[in-house]
Amino acid sequence: MDDNLSNNSKNCVILLCAGKSQRMGKFDKTTSEFNNKPIFLYSLEKFLSNDQIDEIIIVASEQNKVTIKENLPNSHQKKVTIIQGSNERKGSVSNAINYIAPFQPKNIIIHDSARPF
Repeated sequence: MDDNLSNNSKNCVILLCAGKSQRMGKFDKTTSEFNNKPIFLYSLEKFLSNDQIDEIIIVASEQNKVTIKENLPNSHQKKVTIIQGSNERKGSVSNAINYIAPFQPKNIIIHDSARPF
């Protein structure tokens, strides 16, 4: 288990980035660029700028883990943990909830990173 989470965590975000984008021609929406920035970064930056958010869990696919990690702001890497996603959204959410459950967060916010606005 990663040491980024602590028992003091209150508000955790699960940012879903493991989708296959099947309806979009099977390209990765979350790491596709929009205005010279990967789409997932729009949501991530909003959560990072919110002082009510204690921890962010990014659920990534095996194919996009490296791209996501390369685009994380260095100053916030301690607040963000990347975990493995699943073949389906419900499996990715389940993986993330199981990951953070031992830390008993007060609130869990689940967001689909492909819809940043």
